[in-house]
Amino acid sequence: ALAEQSFRAALQADPEEADALLGLAEAARYQGKKAEATRHYERYLALHPDGEEAVAARNAINQLKE
Repeated sequence: ALAEQSFRAALQADPEEADALLGLAEAARYQGKKAEATRHYERYLALHPDGEEAVAARNAINQLKE
């Protein structure tokens, strides 16, 4: 919960912050919130299609949709 608050605070400061988007996605994923995790990964990819973690985000989305 604390990490999630930190990620949300980072996004308030910079709505395109890549690490915060991925952090929220991972937090949601590990809590079993597949739809929320997918939304965060997709937002990351929309803003950073060639980002460092783009491949990992795409893989995570594919796994969540299985």
